[in-house]
Amino acid sequence: TNVDLRYTDFNRDFGIAMPSDVVDFADLTTLPPIYSVKSVDTSGCGATCVVAALVTNLGGTHAAKAPSTITFTMTDPGSSAVVGTCTATIQPDVGHNKPKVASCTISGLSGADHNAAVVTATAFNPGHA
Repeated sequence: TNVDLRYTDFNRDFGIAMPSDVVDFADLTTLPPIYSVKSVDTSGCGATCVVAALVTNLGGTHAAKAPSTITFTMTDPGSSAVVGTCTATIQPDVGHNKPKVASCTISGLSGADHNAAVVTATAFNPGHA
């Protein structure tokens, strides 16, 4: 239980460098993108159904495993059946707290499919590479 610790190699640089891809939670710009859906716009649904979402990046632009995506799901409010879906890829990323519009086309709909349908948008953020 008696231990002596002897340190004799002092007054020199150990050559330890900070990694370049460090996440610093005090600086959210060092995070990978974290998109949050702010609103969904279905005004582009007519003969074709172009849906859009306003998203905000709550993270940064640091390398992620893959690009973030927004999946739009159109649901019939009466039956809760999914009428159609589409996915938009967010590229290039925008900076911290910056907005971006992501859009795609839900295909295979008949004219009546989207009259009273509910469209939701869900962000998928794959995280740090």
